[in-house]
Amino acid sequence: MRELPEVAKMWKKLEPNNSRYDMIKFYMLFRQYFYVYKNREKIIGFVAGSVKSDVRSHLSAIYVKEEFRKKGVGENLLKTLEAAFEKSDFRKITLEVKEDNKEAIEFYKGLGYAFAGKKSRYYGEKDALIYSKELS
Repeated sequence: MRELPEVAKMWKKLEPNNSRYDMIKFYMLFRQYFYVYKNREKIIGFVAGSVKSDVRSHLSAIYVKEEFRKKGVGENLLKTLEAAFEKSDFRKITLEVKEDNKEAIEFYKGLGYAFAGKKSRYYGEKDALIYSKELS
């Protein structure tokens, strides 16, 4: 994927403690469900998903450059991922989000995700909230 260096820069903002090498490993693990969004040939966001079981898929990462947020890019990326999972016959998608990331929580709720649980200290000192959505 020739876009990997640009995606790695964005991923560094999402995961500041990880290296570019970690991003390459991440991409290699999740490349089957890895999508980028471009605006005028420049990458402005990406989404990555993974498989958790025969019926459950997972949103592993989503990132949109700040100046393009709340313009439908994240929704487009997530719907692309959901469609790919549905095509592969997955019936459910899950995700984790930091408990204090209110903007992301509202984003997921707005797209039909429902609270499904909590993971204590998943993000260092912060808990993760688990959300899920049934796929068609």
